[in-house]
Amino acid sequence: MYVQHCYVHCSYEGYEYAGLLDERTCACGNDQSESNIVPSSDCSTSCIGNSNERCGGPGRVSVIKTGIDADCLAKADSGDCDFFDCFNHRHTCNEGSRYDIGRTLKRYCKIRKFLSKIGFVTEKVMECVTRGMVKKYKQLPVTFSDSLCKDTFYYGKKLMSQCKKSTKVAGASSRSSSSSNNEVDFFQILKTPENMAAFKSSVDEMLAEADTGAEDSVLYLLEGEIDDIARQFGLDDYHGADASLDEMKTNIRNRIYDMFPVKKPTKGIDSSCEELARTGRCEFYSCFEKRYPCGPDGFALSFQKVCEGESRVKNYLKSNNGKPMGRVQSCVMDAMLEVYQSSENSCKRIEYSALDAYRRCYTEHMDGGFVAENQYLLTDAYTVPAANTLQTLARGLITDTLCDANGTPLYEIRNGLKIRTAFT
Repeated sequence: MYVQHCYVHCSYEGYEYAGLLDERTCACGNDQSESNIVPSSDCSTSCIGNSNERCGGPGRVSVIKTGIDADCLAKADSGDCDFFDCFNHRHTCNEGSRYDIGRTLKRYCKIRKFLSKIGFVTEKVMECVTRGMVKKYKQLPVTFSDSLCKDTFYYGKKLMSQCKKSTKVAGASSRSSSSSNNEVDFFQILKTPENMAAFKSSVDEMLAEADTGAEDSVLYLLEGEIDDIARQFGLDDYHGADASLDEMKTNIRNRIYDMFPVKKPTKGIDSSCEELARTGRCEFYSCFEKRYPCGPDGFALSFQKVCEGESRVKNYLKSNNGKPMGRVQSCVMDAMLEVYQSSENSCKRIEYSALDAYRRCYTEHMDGGFVAENQYLLTDAYTVPAANTLQTLARGLITDTLCDANGTPLYEIRNGLKIRTAFT
């Protein structure tokens, strides 16, 4: 028995204290009276496996605080927004990190629960989220590295999406419900005009509350939420809220754009680069990077890897010798050529232009049948280093091209993208 083993076990089980006794026994609990404390010299029994550590003594228990707070777990169980303060107390990101999920979800939770009027389902969604974040809360307390903060942020963002889809309430007001017992979810609730108006009001409030001039992760959470709603409404063939969703997406993007400086190109327009784009050559993206440098995680260098992966497999794809893939590549380059020729831009605007182009071009030139038939080769094509842009891209490609009314469970994209999904 090692002290660390007992400490980790009791933390993951959600207990405030870990106790060691009888050389080898680990016990967990939440009750520890100050009157029971005895001198540390009373705990003189060595642990089996590590004689330098103490596992109690005659009639004594060595007690360690795990840092878990039972009150915090109760807050998580009830969907209390203050749970995220507990989360941040136990796990912190570097100050100013855009991936501070505890701070982001706390702000999101309070505004959405108390300013939104879209019903009981909102509180149930947040209850689902807080309960889902308990797993991360129970991990050993640590100041997260940037990469771990990013992983936890995307875990929380994905959890939000899952909770909206899985949380259902009975008797809520919505335009339609396919459930025989009239249970509806977050998306069905929003199909009534008054609920969509209330939802938009809460989004406007969050935009007003967003940090001005700083990279605010609440905006990315909101953007993902609008994408989730638009995607689900599309699968349901419901278009009554298209205008509202487009307006919200535009407003959110404009706030995101404000966080990034607009810059002039560092190099003039090169006619040979324009020709590369017109002929569908992946080298166009290297030219793009020279004119608008955004670094290895930016649009140009990331999408060059995507383009090269597509070119590597397209001649082996079934159906028309991969011509749909070639049409996608040309379509995207045509769209990005206009961006390349612009007189000023920002890295974020460029990234969004590319993602929008990819989604549109895939929708126009490929269908779910083609992608499903070639799923393994396409998986290989998109096996690229996991930059943030590429994660977003991969999710967009899957959701926009592989989902249909009945749902299409499909494949995993490896190397850090780690996406396995089934839409129902």
